[in-house]
Amino acid sequence: MEFLLNETAVMPEWVLYVQYASWIAGIIQIVSMWALFEKANRPPWASIIPIYNAIVLLQIIKRPAWWIVLMFVPIVNVIFSIIILHDTVKAFGKNLDFFFGLLFLPFIFYPILAFGDSKYLYGQEVNMNPDLGKPQPQAQPQPQSPGPPPVPEQSNPIDPTKNDTI
Repeated sequence: MEFLLNETAVMPEWVLYVQYASWIAGIIQIVSMWALFEKANRPPWASIIPIYNAIVLLQIIKRPAWWIVLMFVPIVNVIFSIIILHDTVKAFGKNLDFFFGLLFLPFIFYPILAFGDSKYLYGQEVNMNPDLGKPQPQAQPQPQSPGPPPVPEQSNPIDPTKNDTI
């Protein structure tokens, strides 16, 4: 025991750099979530309150609030976190490539999602174009003109050489 009291532990310098990088990534995440909540017309302060921010995020992606309970179940929470991340990407009009970027490099892709040109799409009809992977606005149906549709010109079934029209 005396050995432990006399020796001083020296922390390697790289550990300090990793700690600084973690703090910077955390600050980037907080600022990005603040902007993302603003973009979705939710109170931005909700992004810094633990558990409540997850409930608001579930509201943003149109998922039931009881999913928050699943976030406390081991293994299930990993699966549902990936689903929530995918739905977040869809809610802001990004494609599957962006989802993988957000999954593996969140400190880069969250600021792009928050401060880029993405728009919050839920609340309006969106049709995903599978060829491009980008959302396309839903086509609005054309109003029908009042009255019956025009009848095509028909020939006389008895004598095909005679036509009923004048």
